[in-house]
Amino acid sequence: GKSKNNNAVSPKSPQKLDKEPAKSNNNTSPSFLASGIVKFAFIICGIYFFYGCYGVFKEKLTRRTYDGEKFYMTNTLVFLECVFNLVAALIAMKLTKTPLQSGTTQKDWAVLSISYFGSAMSSNYALRDISYPTQVVAKSCKAVPIMLANVALGRESYSLEKWFAVLSIISGIIVFTLNTKAEESHQNKLLGLFLVFVSLCLDGVTGTTQSKIKKISNPSAYHYMLFMNFYSCIFLSFGFFASGELSLITGFISKHPEAFIYLILYALSSAFGQIFIFLGFMAYGAVRLALITATRKFFTLLVSFVVFGHHFNLPIAFGMALVGLGIYLEKHSDKGKSKGE
Repeated sequence: GKSKNNNAVSPKSPQKLDKEPAKSNNNTSPSFLASGIVKFAFIICGIYFFYGCYGVFKEKLTRRTYDGEKFYMTNTLVFLECVFNLVAALIAMKLTKTPLQSGTTQKDWAVLSISYFGSAMSSNYALRDISYPTQVVAKSCKAVPIMLANVALGRESYSLEKWFAVLSIISGIIVFTLNTKAEESHQNKLLGLFLVFVSLCLDGVTGTTQSKIKKISNPSAYHYMLFMNFYSCIFLSFGFFASGELSLITGFISKHPEAFIYLILYALSSAFGQIFIFLGFMAYGAVRLALITATRKFFTLLVSFVVFGHHFNLPIAFGMALVGLGIYLEKHSDKGKSKGE
């Protein structure tokens, strides 16, 4: 009979490439992070810093003009981001000696990657019609479409506190959006918000698929990062080369070299930021990480307002406060469910 210890990968079985789950899932943090306080401060600072830079470079790329031209190559933006994230995941797995085997079928990784890069694409296209602060605040509402879908399908019911959190978030988004000053006359805020809503729905698919994978094989956080970005690169490469964006981006960069600098810094910020996100996931779990990233979003907003001078007034501040209150209540109401995530 065939040996059961054969580690060779069969090209005819694409969904069974990873037969053995990783055994070092909880051992991927840097060894110098022995102190709980040091680790928490290290992760917080990493997320805040790199995603603060990520937001600035992304807005510089998508919102400014270069001698009358705008950077509109969204496929390039997401594709390069996934390539850098993939390389960062490989380096992190090498440094932490995490095996490539995850125990998860390639089909599940592919589905996860489609929802992941689809959400990123929708968010980036939305920036053509709404400001980056509006997009960031709207993306704080990940739980809303998931809740509505679960109630409609009769899968789950929610507490009054949960619904109040949703109402607070939606109210904050409305107040914030109606009081942000359009920077260009051709902006279509409704289209931009619709694209953000599509992104949120895909985030819901991502979360559902991640939960499924975790229950079945419980891979390490670096496996999520590696395989999500690996399949995203494959899928995005078809659109990238078929659309002719390669020639477009090379022509754009040759005319505007400063855009290339922002593009590389944007991708590097994404890669380092994603490493810290997954370090937080491994150390504190999904609930506490969600609180960290929620506060990070408002930090990103403040950086954006300071750097780009977005119109800021009392109604906008009130809208942001409502969103912050809603995020807090939404996460607080889930404390009892954190073990099942």
